[in-house]
Amino acid sequence: MALLAAATVTAAQSPEPVIHGNKPNEPEPLNMLVLGDSIMWGQGLRDQDKSWWRVKNWLQQKTGRRVKELVEAHSGAAIIVSSPAKKFFISNNGEVNLLTPTINEQVDNAVRYYDDPGKVDLILVNGCINDVGVDNLLDTSRSLDSLETSIREKCGQRMQSLLKRIATGFPQAHVVLTGYYRIVSPQTANNSFTRLLIKKLSSLRPELMAQVGWLRNPSTFQPIPAN
Repeated sequence: MALLAAATVTAAQSPEPVIHGNKPNEPEPLNMLVLGDSIMWGQGLRDQDKSWWRVKNWLQQKTGRRVKELVEAHSGAAIIVSSPAKKFFISNNGEVNLLTPTINEQVDNAVRYYDDPGKVDLILVNGCINDVGVDNLLDTSRSLDSLETSIREKCGQRMQSLLKRIATGFPQAHVVLTGYYRIVSPQTANNSFTRLLIKKLSSLRPELMAQVGWLRNPSTFQPIPAN
């Protein structure tokens, strides 16, 4: 995270990457692999505003070496899909929200891409929120205990297994695992939009949600920032 923060500050002053021309004595380029979901992909952002782009720019400025990126991350990616559904739709556009290719499949794709995986210098990776499910995180009817159990499994055990695969497949790479920003915090306004979102994602029966004042009850909103 410190690396990403430093890169963001430096790159903000020079959004375009510094690309060196091909020179006889130019050092070998650095190889950077980007794995994960919408956060690492940078959903909705221009390339020059994405975290991996800024890391690339920062590294080129600091080392004087070109950085060649391979971006396998895409919006919606899960670490694994327990019960793979039929793939009715696929897309090569990372903006499209899809569970697959999973992050494990992204690793497989990268291993096939590099003739020598040992030449990968840096890997940026994140994941697990789509395994847990954003709808589960924002569902006020779900107990915190069951949610914590799910998070420990999918952001703990699954991520540990993924990191072991990455470390084995790319033995020379430095691996940076990033976290998530808060979806909802204590500073989030308890307004009509937030209440509508809660209602949309809640698994409570419609007749319970229809109770007078349910959406305006502070106890309905308070568990969300706690998650």
